[in-house]
Amino acid sequence: MSAGARALAEQIARGGIGVDRIQAIVQGLLRPPHWDSDPATEDLRMRLALVRELRLVREVRDLRQTVVGPELGVTGGAISAFERAPRPRPAVAYAQRYARAVGCRLRFVAHGLPVLPADGERDTYARLGDGHVPEVADEYHRLWLHAVLVASRRATMQRPAFARHIGLTLGAVKGFEAELRDGVLLETFQRYFRAVGGRLDYELHPIGEES
Repeated sequence: MSAGARALAEQIARGGIGVDRIQAIVQGLLRPPHWDSDPATEDLRMRLALVRELRLVREVRDLRQTVVGPELGVTGGAISAFERAPRPRPAVAYAQRYARAVGCRLRFVAHGLPVLPADGERDTYARLGDGHVPEVADEYHRLWLHAVLVASRRATMQRPAFARHIGLTLGAVKGFEAELRDGVLLETFQRYFRAVGGRLDYELHPIGEES
């Protein structure tokens, strides 16, 4: 355990802080009050903050990389590489699996999109996830994000123009919109959100304490 994580663990043992405080610390380190004007840099900082926060939670809970790795179907060395990557590019589903392996739920939050589902639709997705194991609930959450993005793209521009705007092939855009695959990168979601005028953020909650 690193010195920083050990200090956090000592505070937790004294009843001082929990996961919410860890998140605040990470945001203070990697998310200054005024974001960089470059969207790609902002999105990279978000991914760095997410990976740093996941690692801190793992260390605070005294979970070794060799323990977390098998939960994700990878080695401890792969976990180490993921945590130390200078430009992390995890799949959305992979990041969610890591969060579950350290006892948390990872949810993504949409900001500034031209189209957001009505409250009833959000409730429908929430109800579909209710009563299921966290893995299934996370899948429904990804489906909700995907539905929001596709609806926003349709409200913003035609698919060929959008593909040119985002720098992807028309076939890649069609494939993304037709079916949400587990291997879709978080960076791809971020690029999509930016292209339709929005921004993607995240929340990390202990399992069973999600709002």
